Amino acid sequence: MRVTELRVGPMQYEAANEASAEGICEGSIWDVAYSDFHSVWLSMASAWFGVATMTGWWPSVPSELLCAGYDRQSVAVPAHSRDSEGMPMMFQPHELSPDRSARDLFGARLRHHREKAGMSLRRLSEVLNYSKSQLARIERAESLPYDDLPQKLDACFGTEGLFASLNEVAKKEPFPGKYRRVIEIESRATVIEQYMSATAPGLLQTPEYAERLMRVVQPHAPQAEIEAMVKARIDRQVRLSAPKPPRYWCILDEAVLHRPVGGPQVMRQQLLSLLESGTASHVTVQVLPYAVGEHPEISGGSLTLYTMPDQPLVAYEEGSRSSTIVEDRDSVAKRRESYDLLRAHALSPPESEAMIRAAMEDWTPCGPTQT
Repeated sequence: MRVTELRVGPMQYEAANEASAEGICEGSIWDVAYSDFHSVWLSMASAWFGVATMTGWWPSVPSELLCAGYDRQSVAVPAHSRDSEGMPMMFQPHELSPDRSARDLFGARLRHHREKAGMSLRRLSEVLNYSKSQLARIERAESLPYDDLPQKLDACFGTEGLFASLNEVAKKEPFPGKYRRVIEIESRATVIEQYMSATAPGLLQTPEYAERLMRVVQPHAPQAEIEAMVKARIDRQVRLSAPKPPRYWCILDEAVLHRPVGGPQVMRQQLLSLLESGTASHVTVQVLPYAVGEHPEISGGSLTLYTMPDQPLVAYEEGSRSSTIVEDRDSVAKRRESYDLLRAHALSPPESEAMIRAAMEDWTPCGPTQT
């Protein structure tokens, strides 16, 4: 195994090291001893590469033009980055699923052409004048591209509108691929039973509350992307006002009423929305008070049970960094029992309403001081 080095300035050297770390350039057929002739050739190729960068002309550059092999032991690597045999550990790229959605396909094509050109994320970000962290999120299908990035990618890799076309399709998908199945399940469910430990449920959130949550979870996302995600979340709520809505049962941990999201005005409107939603005959809102103490879902996150026509019960668990659809009958049965215990410990709907109203008073802005 070899690392790589670009035989030009410090910036390119760092880019090549990163390319090596991402498993882009690892020698392959170019794993040969270097002669003086090869060094001269590589310097010429690097100079050509620099001219292509400055002029904006960028064909698919093979990694052989950028990288040259050296023994891994000869490169200074911190001890904590070496394996048990003292060899530098290679970064493993995030696995992509291009067949899951247009967003995933966009990311997979981006990685394919980037690696084909022998470019690291850092180098691509420099060439396109685009955030490296944002490029990484787009490649992992965690974010949609914005501004004119698709056009820049097409010009960079010579892909003749591929990225622009994929972006148009991806923009029509309201949810990332990893959420599409649970959204599909939700759309077919006749009964939805949900427990929320930290935030109001998406089906009952106000736009302002949803936007604050989106912004804090994805602080570097552009405003246009945040607005699109908020719209997608609010659009889901139409289901509860449909002619034949699902039976919706929501249990909120008391913490949801007191954790400030967006400030007093946003919180007051959110709690008012919970009260108004609870007046519908097919919606029940309950509060699990602090006084209950420990309970089956005390570790946090959310638990949702979906009942669908002529299908077994499905459970869905979601945390801050992961989510799981549970379909194994024994595992679903355990979550059914947990939810039933939560419902038994929760306040009755009238008692829950009273607690929500009391919490609303805490979020009422104080009037001017009387003198």
